[in-house]
Amino acid sequence: MAENTTAADQVADYLDSFKELSDKVLTIHTDKKGEVSKKDLDNARKWAREVDEPDNPYLAVVSVLMLREGWDVKNVKVIAPLRPLSADSKILPEQTLGRGLRRMFPGQLLGNYTDELIVIEHPAFHDLIQDALTEQGVEIEFVPIQKPETLPKIISVDENKKEYNIAVPVTQGGVTRSVKKLQELKVSDFPSPLFHYKDLNPVEIKMRKRDLLTKQVEAEEILTMPFADRPDIYISAITKKIQKYSRVPGQFENIAGITKDYIKNKLFDKSLDFNEDDLKRLNNAKVRVRLIEVFVDRINDLTAVSEDIELVGEELRAIDIKPFPWSRDIFEAKKIVLNFTPIENKLEDQFTRLLDNDDDVLAFMKNHQQTLNFRIPYIDTNGFVRNYIPDFIAKTKDTCWVIETKGREDVDVKLKDKRAEEWCKQVSKLTGKEWSYKRIDQARFEKGRFIRLGDLV
Repeated sequence: MAENTTAADQVADYLDSFKELSDKVLTIHTDKKGEVSKKDLDNARKWAREVDEPDNPYLAVVSVLMLREGWDVKNVKVIAPLRPLSADSKILPEQTLGRGLRRMFPGQLLGNYTDELIVIEHPAFHDLIQDALTEQGVEIEFVPIQKPETLPKIISVDENKKEYNIAVPVTQGGVTRSVKKLQELKVSDFPSPLFHYKDLNPVEIKMRKRDLLTKQVEAEEILTMPFADRPDIYISAITKKIQKYSRVPGQFENIAGITKDYIKNKLFDKSLDFNEDDLKRLNNAKVRVRLIEVFVDRINDLTAVSEDIELVGEELRAIDIKPFPWSRDIFEAKKIVLNFTPIENKLEDQFTRLLDNDDDVLAFMKNHQQTLNFRIPYIDTNGFVRNYIPDFIAKTKDTCWVIETKGREDVDVKLKDKRAEEWCKQVSKLTGKEWSYKRIDQARFEKGRFIRLGDLV
């Protein structure tokens, strides 16, 4: 949005100088009343009709007043207002935002994608966005742009540093999930009763109709139950929730029968006939939540299996890491096979420097999904099997160290520690090499001012 037609031509020429926008910038001149000039009229009409079409050739439009009320478009992604926005200028910020806030794909679910509008800062927009849009539930974010964004570094193996290769055994076993154990699921495994029938009030959803002026209730109506009004629908819905939260897909038949039996005979202190009163009590939110919880807990306990660790396949080798982009901090370490060490936080940066300067450390590697991707399965506090990715692997003369640098202790930290220690113990026996695990807490690391790994471990 330019201030006048001269500025519009200058902006268009500038945008056209970019390779990505060459011959893809449309300039539409308007007069002071916002009317499209005669020479641009035919082109503007055609473009206005086709702007949302996939084969539309233009990626940018430059004009003085085209973003005022009446231009019906859906795929405006970025707005750069380079002019006053006021009643005196014949265009208001609300009108401009309205062009961009139309949904690009109305009525469609976007999955993991978000329909975003980016507005370059303008004084007339800030209060409008801050106040009006947040009240309407539109998510907004103000991002200060202080310097141009730098391109990511490409991290790759340095052919001249292969002597610092790190290798980690590939194993199977430890903690796994076995859905075969679901065959052992029995109604008697669950607590009974969970609720006393008479203690629960039937759920009834009432709609009250009030007169807008007098506020008097004119009518009441009992609506259908919000969750399920038939036993088969209720059991199906509960079973699907149990499958989802216990992460055992494809086990509907195995779980549904047990669920129905438990609900009918064990959930309450009396058997159910699935009549209307029964269903009203089953629709109580407390009942649904607790019912799903006890099934998920039991399924997690049953299907989580601890097995001996076995060596399988080739080792995870640092020299096999594929090049990858990294836009965060880096450190050019000597004792790592990569050209740069990827850094995720201040503690990792300090610890990387310690390892690189310690004469006892022969080589090390930052473990990450894009480097070794070394994982140790463990069972979290909710009973789910998850993968723990320690931060570093370091090699000294006598020991290979699996190391976690920890800034803030999470709820699963002791469970991760236990599995990592067990992994090292079993791998040491299998390989004949000493593997050890150590968690380095930030508070202790910074307080002690350590300069050697040996002092820390």
